[in-house]
Amino acid sequence: MPQQWYPECGSSANVCSIALRIDYCASSILFTGDAEALEEADLTINAPVTLLQVGHHGSKTSSSPGAARTREPEVCRHLGRPAGEGTNLTYCHPRKETVDAMTAVLGGVGSGVIHTFPSTASCSASTSAARWVDEPASDRLWVTARDGDVVLTTTGDGTFLRE
Repeated sequence: MPQQWYPECGSSANVCSIALRIDYCASSILFTGDAEALEEADLTINAPVTLLQVGHHGSKTSSSPGAARTREPEVCRHLGRPAGEGTNLTYCHPRKETVDAMTAVLGGVGSGVIHTFPSTASCSASTSAARWVDEPASDRLWVTARDGDVVLTTTGDGTFLRE
């Protein structure tokens, strides 16, 4: 661990992720960085948000369903790489359980699917390729691995449009 990290971070810099809430008229976004569920639960920012960035790339220690429900998001966004690419060879994000939980928070399954990795499976570069599964997901759960760069605009009216 680099010396510049605070001692409270322990062995994981994710514990000290910076969260940022942006409010613009009736639109709001909560960026959780790489925070995991326990750190996200400690945030004092529990008011509803229009858009929630799912914490820690949708990992099994990612945003908890309870914290997400408290924030009542209209849309969730997940940052991650495609299966079998780069760091996803050994991290395998997003996890199926996280996608299922965020889909439930957003009101249920839509017409799309997201390539996920089961939390019960072991993730390693040599064995992960065969374990990825397509999981039905909410149309309001945007994933960079599937959707590419997600560019959003708002006029502050409480809605976000994808460009």
